[in-house]
Amino acid sequence: MRKLLTRKTLALFLSFVLLLSVFPVVAGAVSGSRAMVETAASQIGIYEGENGYTKYGEYYGYAYMEWCCAFISWCARTTGIPESVIPNNVSCTQMRNYYISQGLYHLAPAYGGTYIPKQGDLIFYTDTDASLRSKDRIEHIGIVVSATAYDVTCIEGNCPDRVCQRVRPYSNYVVGYATPQYADSSLSNKAGTYKALTILPFREEPDGKVISLVSPGAEFEVLEIIDDWGKTEKDGKTGWISLKLCKFLKAHEHTERTIPAVAAKCSRSGLTAGLECSVCKIVLRCQQHIPATGHKLGDWSETKAPSCSETGENSRTCSICGYAQTEDIAKIPHAEKTIPAIPPSCTDRGLSESVICTVCEEVIKEAEPLSFHGHIMGEWMTFSEPTADENGIAVRRCGECEYFEETEIEMSEIDITQDLDVDAAFFLISLGGFMDIADFFKLLFR
Repeated sequence: MRKLLTRKTLALFLSFVLLLSVFPVVAGAVSGSRAMVETAASQIGIYEGENGYTKYGEYYGYAYMEWCCAFISWCARTTGIPESVIPNNVSCTQMRNYYISQGLYHLAPAYGGTYIPKQGDLIFYTDTDASLRSKDRIEHIGIVVSATAYDVTCIEGNCPDRVCQRVRPYSNYVVGYATPQYADSSLSNKAGTYKALTILPFREEPDGKVISLVSPGAEFEVLEIIDDWGKTEKDGKTGWISLKLCKFLKAHEHTERTIPAVAAKCSRSGLTAGLECSVCKIVLRCQQHIPATGHKLGDWSETKAPSCSETGENSRTCSICGYAQTEDIAKIPHAEKTIPAIPPSCTDRGLSESVICTVCEEVIKEAEPLSFHGHIMGEWMTFSEPTADENGIAVRRCGECEYFEETEIEMSEIDITQDLDVDAAFFLISLGGFMDIADFFKLLFR
């Protein structure tokens, strides 16, 4: 009987040992909300790269996208928080909708809610433009660090070009909060050293093709975690191991590497030196922003003289970077000259007064054509009296030019018995033999 009892006791003991060899032993566990905030805090001060590049966007295959929501999901995956708690998403609205579907979304006080956020909650913002704000318009997202009765402290990505920590007052800009269910489990799968508790497949990717096997008791360093999968190296290859059947031994010990400072320039801000782990790339000391120094500009000098047709130019140069600043010099006034008007004549149009610049020859005021006024005719004068046999001739002349008109005087229009002026008659007779009427009137009216 004693031997039977001993065998049963031994069997129970061995079963207990076997269970320990299959399931993980949690060591140094940390709450999910705290771990999430710690991961986010380690990224504070990280700026976008050239053309808006971020590793948070690259994680989803869109390295240059708007990345505030991608930052939240990246922090969750890096921390080891499962997608059932914080899903992968790049849309703030879709992230909000997920928590609405789970009954884990709460409106902010400005929109009728009473919930006060706590560490690890997700905070959602509407539009900064007051005219566009709405509880259904979600434009930005952050992670809650702490909250008071007056404001909430958050860590946010894409803010606007970096990860930063901000204190936000409770206003109608804050629209609501999500409450991920961290409390159901603590996280033991932090970056660090792990020990395999049984034979484990070493895979190309999570749930992917098996490369080789990891022996029980083998220790390995995990630097990146997605869900319950840890990324590590074995035999010179990089792959993934399920952390469900591993024991957490110790946290990863960072190997410090200095992030070089970036000197501030005239028109570009700089950064102080920072620290990161050369192995896991976690930022240990954030780089701080250094404002641009501003240009050191010399005195203005004229580089192009102004004229009456073109502006001139002054310029000055920065003694540090060579940047040139320019400003216009106003045009100088025209040297005006008035061209007198040409009055119209009986038959020719005239021109109004005009103005030109004697320097650039630009026409400042154009001459306008004037209408001719026609002949100004005088009184009719008898050139030759009608006789009993012939009509007479009467003429008249324009008072401004040599134009004249003639007309006949009918024989019936006169009294042939009327006495003629003897001197005039003699004169006409004397001219009749050698001067035609046109030449006569030219002489007469000269």
